[in-house]
Amino acid sequence: MSQNARRIRKMDKRLIFIIVVLISAVSISSVIGVDKIKIGGQTIRYDNVSTYGNMTSYYLNDSLVLSTFDNNGDGKADQWFIYGDGFTLQSAMQDSDYNGGADYFVAYNPTGDVISERVSKSFFENLWDAKFYIAGVIVLALIVFLLFKLSKRHKHHKKKQEKKEK
Repeated sequence: MSQNARRIRKMDKRLIFIIVVLISAVSISSVIGVDKIKIGGQTIRYDNVSTYGNMTSYYLNDSLVLSTFDNNGDGKADQWFIYGDGFTLQSAMQDSDYNGGADYFVAYNPTGDVISERVSKSFFENLWDAKFYIAGVIVLALIVFLLFKLSKRHKHHKKKQEKKEK
């Protein structure tokens, strides 16, 4: 191998090393300064936060990714709006009972139409609903039982009258 070929090969190795270092530095710098927040099962990445009154806006690379609102002034967010490309609303969540967790969820398509909507009830609300469901089933069972007994009594009474007539 000639001396020029060795020099070129050495330069190629150095160039590859420099490229790898630069790519690593760019990758690391894009991760440094990025924080995460978890909302409604989604992880939102952001690198800048702006607060105005009861509204807090989160940005990633100068694009709006999340807006939150504190409706009752307790210092905790009660509404969350997640954006796709800085201005297209993807989903919205609300904490209507102010317990710290979202209980109303809406998802939107890119044109802004609602594609899904869900209300999450608390354990006690579900228990309350279940109580009325069970009570309804019991009342229905009692009505069926009473109707059955009445029909049996009616048949028995009818048979008695038929015997008397004979």
